[in-house]
Amino acid sequence: MAVLAFPNWTRQLSKTIIHQILIANMERNMANFAKANVTTLKKTASYYLLHIVVAASVAYAVTGDLLVSFTLSLLEPTVQAFAFFFHEKFWDRRLKVSAAAQKVKAETPGMRGFTHAK
Repeated sequence: MAVLAFPNWTRQLSKTIIHQILIANMERNMANFAKANVTTLKKTASYYLLHIVVAASVAYAVTGDLLVSFTLSLLEPTVQAFAFFFHEKFWDRRLKVSAAAQKVKAETPGMRGFTHAK
């Protein structure tokens, strides 16, 4: 049984092509994600900036050290920004489910005049 041996350049070329395809798909997915979540991402960014200003002010008032206050003000709000994004997504989903349930309830015919037999 003969095994076909491909030169190294063909393997490298196929890896490069696959890599380019994967990168293109990832970029497309990220663009779609950003488009689908533009409002939440804008709110997250503004919340992040506000939080940094407040955190830096509080940290400076407590420590009196500008470097420490900037370090603290960047660390904690960064974590909070991620938490806020997912918090928003949770509430969006919860509201959509609630609205869908209300719609189904409104469209379901009632049982008016129905009485249980004793």
